[in-house]
Amino acid sequence: PSWEKIYATSYVFRFFINNVLQYRNLLSQKAYKENYINAQQDIYNCINKFQKLSEKHNFRLIIVFIDDRTTLYFPMITKLKKENRVPVIDLFEYNRTVAGVKTSNGSPYYWKIDGHCNPRGYDLFAEGIAWNLKKIGITDSVNSK
Repeated sequence: PSWEKIYATSYVFRFFINNVLQYRNLLSQKAYKENYINAQQDIYNCINKFQKLSEKHNFRLIIVFIDDRTTLYFPMITKLKKENRVPVIDLFEYNRTVAGVKTSNGSPYYWKIDGHCNPRGYDLFAEGIAWNLKKIGITDSVNSK
């Protein structure tokens, strides 16, 4: 399309095209699936590298998955939790099971224009992190309620 150069350089424009207009014609269905699988593998490999780095330099790695209101990362989250090598904070799960925030009642936590957290959403985000850190056993620097 004539707007492809803007798409290639602007995250805002890309968000609008992909999420608002639901346009998927830049990639074929097969290419989209292949790119998705490759991206998941790249992310997984990166997490493994960070995990090895944390062992080498003696720091504790924790992976946080934000609630982006999609299911794109569910396979990765499930895999990492099953492996149990790196603690995973899954804010999607926290929002649904602990805070009771679902897709149907989640709009007060996100800006309508771009879907990012608003102040109330960041409060929920922080509560989810604190709750999970307590659950993992890392609470020495967290003031819990």
